[in-house]
Amino acid sequence: MQDMRWLVILAVLLWGCTGSTTPGLTAPDESSTTTTTLTETTTPASSTTTFVAGSSVLRMGTVIPIDSLDPADALTFGDWEILLAVNEGLLRREPGDGALVPGIAEDLPEMSEDGLTYTFHLRSDVVFSDGTILTAPMYVESIERVMQLGGRNSDLVSLYVSRVEAPDDMTVVFHLKERIAFFPTLVATTPYSPTHPDVYPVDELVPFPDTPIHGVGPWSLVDYSESEMVLEPNPQYYGDPATQSRIVITTFESPDDMANALVGDHIDFGWRGMDSQAAALLSESEGVTVQVVPGGTLHFLTVNHGLSPTDDPVVRQAIAELIDREAILETVLGGAFVPAFSPVPPGYDGSSESFLESYGEPDITHAIGLLEEAGYTDVNRAEIELAYPPERFGPEIAAAMEHLELQIESTGLVEVTLTSQPWNTYVGDVVEGTYNLAFLGWLHDFPDTYNYLAPFVLAGGLGGSGENLEHPEMVDMLTEAGMTSDETQRALLYGDVQSLFAEDVVTVPLWIDHPYIAYRDTVVASAQFDYPQSLNVGSTMLLDFRSIGVQSDNR
Repeated sequence: MQDMRWLVILAVLLWGCTGSTTPGLTAPDESSTTTTTLTETTTPASSTTTFVAGSSVLRMGTVIPIDSLDPADALTFGDWEILLAVNEGLLRREPGDGALVPGIAEDLPEMSEDGLTYTFHLRSDVVFSDGTILTAPMYVESIERVMQLGGRNSDLVSLYVSRVEAPDDMTVVFHLKERIAFFPTLVATTPYSPTHPDVYPVDELVPFPDTPIHGVGPWSLVDYSESEMVLEPNPQYYGDPATQSRIVITTFESPDDMANALVGDHIDFGWRGMDSQAAALLSESEGVTVQVVPGGTLHFLTVNHGLSPTDDPVVRQAIAELIDREAILETVLGGAFVPAFSPVPPGYDGSSESFLESYGEPDITHAIGLLEEAGYTDVNRAEIELAYPPERFGPEIAAAMEHLELQIESTGLVEVTLTSQPWNTYVGDVVEGTYNLAFLGWLHDFPDTYNYLAPFVLAGGLGGSGENLEHPEMVDMLTEAGMTSDETQRALLYGDVQSLFAEDVVTVPLWIDHPYIAYRDTVVASAQFDYPQSLNVGSTMLLDFRSIGVQSDNR
């Protein structure tokens, strides 16, 4: 497989841009310095008349600003959500369970026997919102644009695709550099969506193009500013008609402001950036539902294998023995956080609980034995630096890191230096391998087990965490899994990789942070998908506006 270090940096920065601060659904501690006050307004409540497709305005709130609206450059999930509504790809993901289904392609791709060629046939009725008909050569030009301009997400194409061609107006053929079983998953991501040549020129990135932004998806972006975006239905879209006449997305300065807007019926739902305190208070507001989304960010410690004393596998194993996730969740976090015992979240192919299987419950006696085996005593302690960015992951994380410090020091044979650094400094230090242990969050670049393992196992990993000279078998297994089409065999290989991952303590998974979504009782979500209670947002962490609507009130 190709060098994966780009994925490490991409995903770290991607998570950083999401701005998630979503600790547990519990009432705030009275001693907290952060408070949330909801203000009732006199705005009339939404009508409870019958929902009629295409007749209503759907109003969404967020606290995450636009970063880039160029499919060849966009990194954040919020931007992808908009772009995938405007520019549907050859394949797309169903709301809820995220199943891959044909988008602007007639069917799933044809794969050559060697797995190096994927052929797609375009639908005959794919039209941009200004009436321009999409052809295969136009699509190829979009993909070549991504590869040539080298935007921040271009490696999702360039690492895997050798070339792309259009043998006729309706056929697109991808030629891959190597066999990769998860290529269809990549094709459903934003960089693989077609772009209108008048909006996105071939010779430059345009993060903030002029409106209207025409696409082949169900929506067109007709207007936007720093604080608001407006989507309207694409009249040329081949699929079912839009479920509302307009979508208005308002960006708020804080979760408090977004929550107040929801209570006051200025928005229909809030998504991306709802924090725990706003969620707790909203859960007590009449006519508002607060739900935890099934997907979420995996939080973990990078473990530096190139820096003493964590260059010793015995020391790394002792640290893994000492982590009491449940104690930290119960004492500090709780709510929407759940413990993580694998680098791969539950629900993904081959996901296991490898750290629980390898280390069981926290065992201080065993950890002392390991540290003594490594040569440490109460007068010759292992000196470890544990670092975290205090402003990035929410106010409770500082307290969680203090608990981790105490747990690691509990043997009396380790001395921990707890370091906090601003995010912009911290990211570079982590990538350079400055710390023994560093706290980070990971949310997939594409929803596949491979993407939760490869960035930490291949090409040196993050902060030295994946130096696998001791375990070439892990690299070989992961490479084989990425090339294997047999799903059963892939799952077995992924399970074996996770076992070796835990044995070598490549990283230490800690917990999964599930975000909140809150909505008024006038919002309607299609029950044909898996998670109507979270407005059909599942593990892909992307909202599909077609699967929700609002009861008509003639807005």
